[in-house]
Amino acid sequence: MATPTPPVDPPVEPPADPIAVLPAEAVKDLLADPVAAPDLPGPGLETPPVGAVPMPARPAPSLTDPGGASAPQRTVRALSAISTVGPISGIFFVALFLTSFLTMNTPEPDEGNRAWTSYWEDSGNRTAGMTASVAMLLAAVAFLWLVAALRRRLTPAIGTDAFYASGIAAGGLMFVAGFGAGLIPFGNELGDVPIPDDADVIRMLDGLYHGTIFLPLPYALAGFLIPLFFALRGSFLVPRWLEYATLLVGVVCLTGPLLFVVPHALFMLWTLAVSVTLLLRERDVPPPTISL
Repeated sequence: MATPTPPVDPPVEPPADPIAVLPAEAVKDLLADPVAAPDLPGPGLETPPVGAVPMPARPAPSLTDPGGASAPQRTVRALSAISTVGPISGIFFVALFLTSFLTMNTPEPDEGNRAWTSYWEDSGNRTAGMTASVAMLLAAVAFLWLVAALRRRLTPAIGTDAFYASGIAAGGLMFVAGFGAGLIPFGNELGDVPIPDDADVIRMLDGLYHGTIFLPLPYALAGFLIPLFFALRGSFLVPRWLEYATLLVGVVCLTGPLLFVVPHALFMLWTLAVSVTLLLRERDVPPPTISL
């Protein structure tokens, strides 16, 4: 039996040079045409020099990335004082408000005219009036710090804008009360303004202090506490019992002057409870880290 032989491939001829098969005139024109042969150097054509390759430009900073794509990252710790200033302000608010309220001990509205005029003629009473005025003004500032701290912690919650606006209104009413308490004593001590002889004028100025505290202030506090209750729901910022205490005190404040000092006393107790709770919880939670 014959051994099969492998097939032999026919020889492959190399492709002809396209330039070689062209006429001499066509080859000459082809080399001289820069469009037809841009990479072939020839007469009148020079190879451009090779320069340094430029480095890619750094991306410009943007709002989302202020330092650019290659900006270094660093980590800083949030200041603990920022988180504790609100609760501390709440404690100072209670102390200053009580100091002002207990110091401003003017006569009863139904007392005679002589009792009202002689009250402000006493230098000790004028000093007490100035103390009450300054204490109420500082209490308003401390209360606004507490409101701002609560808003900072409850920004995405429902009702934040409502309780913040009412808190600003309550702080403004405290400013009005502090201003009214200091009109007569500060005017007499610093501006040499004589004590009014008309007792009705003195009663009206006293009403700017006590009238503001007992009439509009409880309603402003109710507008602050009731929306705050809904903002605290689900935030786990305070215990559950303190959430419902917020609603309870807010409802009591809706009674206005009918319960005399009961709304104010409950609000002072609520403020102390919230401030102490926030201080204790802030002590147990380490400050967060912020990546810049």
